[in-house]
Amino acid sequence: MPASGAFDPRASTGTLNSALARTPLACVAGPRLAPSQEMPVGTARAGTGSRRRAPVVPPDGSRVPGGRAAECRGGRRSAVAAAAERHPAAGGSTVRCGDRAHGYTRVMPEPTIERQLAGAELWARTDSADPQTRFLAGWEDGATFCAAVCTTDLGLAFCRSCPTDVATRAIGTGRPASARCPAGVRLLAFPAPRGDPDRAAVLRVAPPASRDAVAIADRVRVAPAVLRRAARSAERGDGRVSLAAARVLRDPRRAAEWQVDQRRRGADRRRGAAAALAQMIATSEELNDSYRSAQRQRTELERSRRRLDRLARTTLRAKDDERARIAHQIHDTAAQSMVSAFRFLEAARTESAAGGAEEDRRVAAASERVVAAIGEIRAVLARLLPPGLEELGLAHALRSQLDQGAEGNGIVTNLAGELPRLEPWVEQAIYGMAAEAISNAVRHGLPGSIRVGLRVVRDRAVVTIDDDGRGFDSATVVRSAGSGLGLLGMSRQASWLGGTARIRSQLGGGTHVRISIPVTRHRRVDVAAADTAPAQPADQRGTTG
Repeated sequence: MPASGAFDPRASTGTLNSALARTPLACVAGPRLAPSQEMPVGTARAGTGSRRRAPVVPPDGSRVPGGRAAECRGGRRSAVAAAAERHPAAGGSTVRCGDRAHGYTRVMPEPTIERQLAGAELWARTDSADPQTRFLAGWEDGATFCAAVCTTDLGLAFCRSCPTDVATRAIGTGRPASARCPAGVRLLAFPAPRGDPDRAAVLRVAPPASRDAVAIADRVRVAPAVLRRAARSAERGDGRVSLAAARVLRDPRRAAEWQVDQRRRGADRRRGAAAALAQMIATSEELNDSYRSAQRQRTELERSRRRLDRLARTTLRAKDDERARIAHQIHDTAAQSMVSAFRFLEAARTESAAGGAEEDRRVAAASERVVAAIGEIRAVLARLLPPGLEELGLAHALRSQLDQGAEGNGIVTNLAGELPRLEPWVEQAIYGMAAEAISNAVRHGLPGSIRVGLRVVRDRAVVTIDDDGRGFDSATVVRSAGSGLGLLGMSRQASWLGGTARIRSQLGGGTHVRISIPVTRHRRVDVAAADTAPAQPADQRGTTG
């Protein structure tokens, strides 16, 4: 037993267990005491075991005006008065019992009682023949710990069902009942308001231990750390606060005021929820407008990208046609004139050396310059229109490019596979990208070998170029000084064809280039018609054309 002057809820509880049937004000939290430990009404245990008289507390819970005297009937005092005597406070009123005066003050300040009443609930029996009870008023999240539990739907349902058994027991027996919910919260139920046998009030008088709080984490889907923190931060149970709150709920007038306050709180919450919902709807509409605007911009960007790709393909096709036209014009005009001039110079050179005379040096020099010019023209024609590409296909043109690049460098080359014939401008674009990759490998990678692969994978023409050179940082875009296409240009040009070009390289690990172009949309028309034409009988093939 604690020393005199320290509040002990167990002592108060033991006293009130026997006094609740006779005293409508006696209702506090805490475990019941054994019958042998209960004290008679009007007594209180002190440190020395002596009995002292205490002032009488008015039944309505109001403060007795200072200076006025109240008579103790039969020399007995209530448990509330005993608790007040054990915990005097400065500035209290004076209550006289016989010839003795005692200091008295209210049990607890109003804000503390209001916090206790914030978590109170009112339950009622639905039918006299049915022992089940239903919820009438109050808030499940009024207590600190319960507010943390009620953050989820499962937690809200859990808190709503917790007081059912203890409220049913209090209404059925007409006496206070105490129990712990599955979360460990101490619940106290008692008939309220006074004179109504079908209703009971429930107070959450003590928070749970951290271990009990964490045990329901999976059940209510709340993080254990949140429940542990809420249990530790909740106010400790105080029997005086519970007693004062019970007196409020037992008084019919004040219980009605409490219910009105609960309805006011409910209306405020509904208005707040409605305002929040309206704000959410307005925000949702703004987000929808932003989303629709973003969708329109995305659609416009996609349309612009498709238009750009279409223009790029048209440009590539026109560029290929123009390159072929220029190459043919150079071949038919300047190249032929240079060849004719070389033949005339060779004839003059032979004639000048006839009869054993020394050949004219100027004619010999002119002949050599014409030969050099013819070689330059042929190089220009090869760049404009790769030799063999139009007649023999992409594989033959790339093999010639490989042999030309490896000539004099000691590079081992290998080309494997074949591709179907595509549109001329597409083959020209693929050849340009593959030739750029081969040229970069020869000039920058210093490889020992270069491998080129041609194959069709899932209706896509795939060209791979691998070398074992020194490689480079793949995050750096390397542009070629020769044609200006570069690795970035390869990727862009492949995207114009509806494909991709990917470059993977690392320092000292060589370079891998993979070009993938769809076959169906770029297949050459005459070849496709020949592939789909029905086979003719042998006699018809023999007589045709």
